[in-house]
Amino acid sequence: MPYSVEEVRARMLSAWDGVQSLHAAAREKIYQTSRPDSPYNSPHFLTCEDVEFSRPYHYEAWWQAPDHWRHDHDTSSLTRLSYLVAGDAWRVTDDGRLVLRGTVTDSQRGPRAQGENLISGRPYLSASDNRLLWAWLNPQLWAASLSLVVLESSDADDVFHKRNIVHVVAGSWVTGRASLADQKQWPLVDWDREPQVLDYTNIYQLWVDMRTGFCRRITGEGANGRRWDIVIHPLVLNAPGGISDTVFQP
Repeated sequence: MPYSVEEVRARMLSAWDGVQSLHAAAREKIYQTSRPDSPYNSPHFLTCEDVEFSRPYHYEAWWQAPDHWRHDHDTSSLTRLSYLVAGDAWRVTDDGRLVLRGTVTDSQRGPRAQGENLISGRPYLSASDNRLLWAWLNPQLWAASLSLVVLESSDADDVFHKRNIVHVVAGSWVTGRASLADQKQWPLVDWDREPQVLDYTNIYQLWVDMRTGFCRRITGEGANGRRWDIVIHPLVLNAPGGISDTVFQP
């Protein structure tokens, strides 16, 4: 018996409940599915030579309640950018080299107040708020902002071969929407979150682990096919002993 949409949505909205520690990593592959020499909005079929993809980007995150957070990601210059929060102090390092530092309290009073691109983190937000910014790691955003359809498993879609992984299609159609209260609390895109997550896409596929509520894979689909694909592995919640304090030190 497949899960209902509301069962899946409720599990996604509660994914972070009770999570005292987390370690997660992800790989993202971005596909170029439009030819620069084609007229704007001109429909055409793509050939294999037209579809390109960049090298995979890597993400990694650690959370330790109540106030320790770290988010790493690859940069275009092939270095690793890290954003770390420990209590009131935040740091940004590039391949381990300290490049920015400050406190959340001071940042809330200064020019870093809102509207900067989400490169590594938000210095005016607490560690707890920073952990909820990232679409790859926050299923609440997808569950609240988009309409969902649960698909029955098939050989083509059952990429995990596990009964607890539910395949969901998400989009901005009218039916199957979350409540207005959830939509207002968890907008997928706002000033504080990834501004490009919905660019050039209209349908999304989510593979949701019903044991945890977290997504194990997310894809964005556009008019000419897949735009990006994120696979989350590993995902470890509430490991015995939690996360070592050394992880959050620059």
